[in-house]
Amino acid sequence: MELCGREDQSCLVMEELTKIDALAPSRAEWRDAAISFYRNWINMIVVSTRRKATNAALLATRPRRLTVEA
Repeated sequence: MELCGREDQSCLVMEELTKIDALAPSRAEWRDAAISFYRNWINMIVVSTRRKATNAALLATRPRRLTVEA
């Protein structure tokens, strides 16, 4: 069974797709590492954003020093 006409050389025959699927690993070995990487990266962004918001709030509520010129 072919996925497209014989004149199209870029098409794969169904048998070839079955062979490729059989050779593919059943589970991606890198999946857990990728999840951990992105989870840590997003957490770092969240912490940084919260820190900046907290610093901005502290600066906004801090009383300003008045300078008196003589």
